[in-house]
Amino acid sequence: MLSTRTLGRGLGKVCGSTQSYATKAKKTVAARGPRPTAESVHVRRVKRSDSRIARIARQKILTPTLQNYLALKFHPEKAKRSKTFLNLVKSLGEFPTKYDIDESKLTNAEFAEYHLGEEAATSAEYWKIFPKLLERFVPGVNLQVKHADTTSIFRGHFLESMKVREKPSIKYEGKQDSFYTLMLVDPDIPLKTVMHDAWNHYMVVNVPGNAVEQGQVLADWIPPSPPKETGIHRYIWLLLEQPGKTTFTETARPSSDFNRVFRFDEFISKYKLKPVGLCFHRTQFDQDVADLYTGWGSTATGFHKSDYRAKQIIKPRQYQDM
Repeated sequence: MLSTRTLGRGLGKVCGSTQSYATKAKKTVAARGPRPTAESVHVRRVKRSDSRIARIARQKILTPTLQNYLALKFHPEKAKRSKTFLNLVKSLGEFPTKYDIDESKLTNAEFAEYHLGEEAATSAEYWKIFPKLLERFVPGVNLQVKHADTTSIFRGHFLESMKVREKPSIKYEGKQDSFYTLMLVDPDIPLKTVMHDAWNHYMVVNVPGNAVEQGQVLADWIPPSPPKETGIHRYIWLLLEQPGKTTFTETARPSSDFNRVFRFDEFISKYKLKPVGLCFHRTQFDQDVADLYTGWGSTATGFHKSDYRAKQIIKPRQYQDM
C-alpha cells in the first residue's frame, strides 16, 4: 500500500503540472492580443484589394501566356519545377523579345547583338523544324514579315487565319550585290509522300538585294489555309541567299493554281541556296478558312485529294510525331 506521504507527492506533481499548463495557455492567449473584429478584417482586405488594383493599373496589359514568358525570362530557375515550365522556356523565342525594342528597326548587327537569331533557332528546334525539316542554322538576317501593318511574324506564335490572310510586306537588310529567294511553305499538309513535301504558298526568286518587288514570282500569294481536322500547321518563312542570279526551271504558278506540293529540301540543294533568314507562325482551320475554300469553289473543309499529287494520308497534328 502507498503511504499518505507518497500519495501527497503524486497529487502535488499532478496539481503542479496542471497549474503550469494552465499558466502557459493563458500566457499564449495574452500574447496574441485581442481578436480582430470583422470590421478591421474587412478594412485590411479592402486596402489590399485597392493596392493590387492600383499596381495592375500601372502595368501594361499582358496575356497570361506572355506573363508566364516574362516571368520565366527573368526567373529561369523556375524551369526546374516541372516539365510545363521547361517546355515554356524552350518556346520562349516564339514571343516578341523581352527587350524594349522595335525589331522591325534592327539592323542585322543589332539583331545578332540581342541574340534574336539564337532565339529563332531555339524555337525552330522546339517546333521540330530543326533538324527534321532543315539543318540547324542561326539566322543572321533580320527577316521582317508584317501583315496589314499590324501583325508581325516572330518565332512560332499562334495566329488566327484572318490576321495572315492579306499579302504581307517584307523587309530585310540584304547585300546589294547578292540575289535572294523568299518562300512561305507549309510542311504539315495532309497528303504527302515524304517528310519534306510541303505546300508552296509564296515564292519569289532572283530578288536583288532587298528589293522583293523586283524579284521573279514563281508562286503567287495564297494565304495560309489549313484544312479541317489536320491540326495546327506551321507556316515557315525562309530567306535564302543564291550563289548568283539563277535560271529556275520550275513553272510559275499564279494564285489560281493550287497544284503546289514540292520537295523544298531538294529545291534548296538543287540551286545551292543558303538559308540566312527565318520566321514562322502557327495557324489552324477556322470559319474564315472555310469561307476561303468556299470562295475558291472547294468544299468547306478544303480537303481534295486531287489538289495533291501524293496518296499517303498522314494523321492530324502529324508534325508532333515526325
